[in-house]
Amino acid sequence: MAALLFIDGDQGLIAASLVVPYSVVAVGSRTNGVARMVRRAGDPSYGMYLWAFPIQQALIALWGPLPLGWNIIVVLVLSTAAGYASWHLLEKHAIELGGRLSAALPRASAVAPTTRRRWQRQR
Repeated sequence: MAALLFIDGDQGLIAASLVVPYSVVAVGSRTNGVARMVRRAGDPSYGMYLWAFPIQQALIALWGPLPLGWNIIVVLVLSTAAGYASWHLLEKHAIELGGRLSAALPRASAVAPTTRRRWQRQR
């Protein structure tokens, strides 16, 4: 599979377009020991999504265009590291804060009957 990423030209782009998405889904849906170990370290997925494009553009600005296979490998490694950093430095704390704020706010069901009665009177 990795050899497909190093095919030059349109054939390499087509191969990568077919192989990489399938591989990401296949690896991401695994439930073996390695997958559990990766998840135990945090959830890098959203951070990878956020950082992959800026990292890729920075690499191109610094080194110029890389061959497709090297581009995918370098960006994958760097965006995974950025994703874990984002999870531990920001996302995890934002989720915890959201949970605390949600618990402190009144429930929507306590507001809904009043709103429903007001709407029925207006009709």
